Amino acid sequence: MVTRREDRVRQRVISARKKARLTHKEVGEALGLTESGYGHYERGRQSFSLEMLFRLSDLLQKPVTWFLGIKTDLAEDEEELLHAYRQISDDRIKALLLNMAKDASKDE
Repeated sequence: MVTRREDRVRQRVISARKKARLTHKEVGEALGLTESGYGHYERGRQSFSLEMLFRLSDLLQKPVTWFLGIKTDLAEDEEELLHAYRQISDDRIKALLLNMAKDASKDE
């Protein structure tokens, strides 16, 4: 039986997948699953594990906290920006982006 919390997570995953314009097949392939295998998650036949949510977080560019409905003091776009920033492995690019943001905030 799917709990209300699991159903909310499932609905958020579906929303993020649709926003990313990805099909079940595309998400399944990216996760190493068949289209049907991934479909089990979205239909509530399989619960999303924390590991799966982290993998979906990377794929769908949403923080895990968003899928779980955990409120932060950040707006959704701020969470997405922070998530994307944390995915960058090149420290030079991170420094460049941070400097750009600082410069842009000075202009406001």
